[in-house]
Amino acid sequence: RHRAWTLGVLAALAVPPLAWALPAIPLSWPSSPAGAGGALFAAAVTLTGRASPLGVPAWPLGLALAWGSGTAWVLVHLLRSHLAAHRVLREATPTVNPAWLSAKVEAAELLGVSGRVPLLRSDALPSPVTIGVYAPQVVLPAAADGWAPERLRAVLLHELGHVQRQDTRVQLAAQLTCALYWWSPLAWLAAARLRAEREHACDDLVLRAGVRPTTYAEALLDVARALTGERPLTGGAACMADPAGVEARLRRILQPATPRAPLGTGLRRAAPAGAAALTLALSCSTAPAAATPTPAVAPGLAAMAPPSSGGPRSWFGAPTIEAGVDASVPAFLARDTLDGSTVEAEVRRRMGDLQACYERRLVERPSLAGRIEIHWSIAPAGDVVEQCLSEDTVHDPALAECVNELVRGSHYPASSAPFNVSYPFEFEPGPAPGPGPVPPPTQPT
Repeated sequence: RHRAWTLGVLAALAVPPLAWALPAIPLSWPSSPAGAGGALFAAAVTLTGRASPLGVPAWPLGLALAWGSGTAWVLVHLLRSHLAAHRVLREATPTVNPAWLSAKVEAAELLGVSGRVPLLRSDALPSPVTIGVYAPQVVLPAAADGWAPERLRAVLLHELGHVQRQDTRVQLAAQLTCALYWWSPLAWLAAARLRAEREHACDDLVLRAGVRPTTYAEALLDVARALTGERPLTGGAACMADPAGVEARLRRILQPATPRAPLGTGLRRAAPAGAAALTLALSCSTAPAAATPTPAVAPGLAAMAPPSSGGPRSWFGAPTIEAGVDASVPAFLARDTLDGSTVEAEVRRRMGDLQACYERRLVERPSLAGRIEIHWSIAPAGDVVEQCLSEDTVHDPALAECVNELVRGSHYPASSAPFNVSYPFEFEPGPAPGPGPVPPPTQPT
């Protein structure tokens, strides 16, 4: 269970950077055979929301600020907890107690822990802890001077179990996941479950090493009692006991039927491989198209032309597009700029494919209707570098993909600055549009 939660946490951390670094995998939906006719309406409309002073819509900026504020708050508390843990290390002293050192050597040999793991003594801690991400150190309280050899051995087996399993590193990954996804209850649930399963796994290590369950349960209970009224270093260290979960651990320790065998070799190898494959697939399917980022700009008021009478028709407005400022282009080199008619012409050029797609979808869903609004960004080179559906009341993945494909395959003349465009497409079943003039678009002022 601990391994499953660990793989989930690591995957959640890896998806955002991989989504930007890896190429996107285009997903296509199967098309239906041609059949029933339908009319498609496309028009540019006014988008609500005002532009922020930075030149981007106000609501994405607000979301970014809210996310950044929450992440910063979690990171500040995380830093404080780790500083408190390292303060304990600075105040602790290396032990010279031969009983401690002998028990540590024995526990390290039983667990196969290689390398030097410092063993410290602290007057400020009531509970044994393991502190350190890159070079873990074990700190025992001063009360351990009077512990019996069997209890001392059990406690050191538990703490060196954290070192062997690299639990402090996994804990840091869980804390960073909480900072990145602070708004998601699942991130905090994963961190809490990791802490609980981490202690269960170390308890199993101790019992598999031959420590009697009653002796270990008594040691754990005494450590938990010493923590009453104290605040454990749960953020910056792996503590042996937490009063909140000690009851469940005692029941599990004293239950003979509890399975304690480690994972088999095949499962230990297959689980990370499967998680890595799933993470890569998810990252590629959510990755944006590889392109140079361009500054976002606020969409403006788009003119709208009403459809002519005489039945359903395909008609277009002239979208207003506002340019961003590209500081890398000198003013005297800025020549061409996009306008609504250029974008409209490109949409009209590719409209036949979308009309055919809609007619194929009507074969399976004769009442398919609604509105899909798409927003896309055009780089100075004329390529579409980013696109997203801002509204979809049709709820048909295949038709939405056709709208995406229309924008994805568009290309525009080079300009001196990036542009943002918003376009809604309205779908309504009916007879195919007959011949007739299309009302001329109203140009924006």
